[in-house]
Amino acid sequence: MLLHSDSIYKQLEQEFLTPDLDLLSPHLWLVATQSRSHIGPLHEQVLKGRAIVITENPDLHLTWTDNRIFIKPIPRYMLSYAFWTTYLNPVSTNVAKATEHYEPTQALIKAALGYMRTYYHLIQHESDLHIAKQSRLLPTDNDDITLETYHHFITGFGDIQNNQASPRYSAYGTLRLARLNLWAKIFTPPLWFSVATLLCICAIGSVMTFLLLFMLLRELAFAIKGILQRQRAQTGLCAPGVLP
Repeated sequence: MLLHSDSIYKQLEQEFLTPDLDLLSPHLWLVATQSRSHIGPLHEQVLKGRAIVITENPDLHLTWTDNRIFIKPIPRYMLSYAFWTTYLNPVSTNVAKATEHYEPTQALIKAALGYMRTYYHLIQHESDLHIAKQSRLLPTDNDDITLETYHHFITGFGDIQNNQASPRYSAYGTLRLARLNLWAKIFTPPLWFSVATLLCICAIGSVMTFLLLFMLLRELAFAIKGILQRQRAQTGLCAPGVLP
């Protein structure tokens, strides 16, 4: 049965959109290696001593600290081919029928594709699949998910190009949380801070302009004074009846 409301898209936007990280994406090279495949499989995360912590916040997906990595589980519906063709395919004729002509935004589709591509890298081996099930990153009551069936489903997402993914996922994988928090405060300050900074810059600019104008006028006055003094000296030397 198809849903006849745009509420499903609102829910999907809350699940997958990362507007803050997209805004910060030009500066993410300060936080992580600039590579979409910079995502170690789950067994490597365990080898590094990182505990897998479930998060439902898309901004925290694949962020890590020294001993933890935050990963957003795959919702059950995202493993459904029918769901993708119905709700996340902008060219599907079912989309308009399902949602009264409400279509998914490109931002939502790119965010969902980028998110799913991360799981192409996270689960590569049988051990990764076991860890994913044990950590509840995959639906635990679905015993039909084998490594073969999983690879058959996920391989297509591994071919997603950077321009098909959202800015957060286009060129970055795991992000170091401490660095992310630091640079986020610098590049995405709160509105009051931005306004105060702008006012300070304007005030400093006005003062600097006044000082520069004052210095230029002073130099001009000195130049004019020098010219007048030289003219007076020359007039005095050349005046008739005056002996040297």
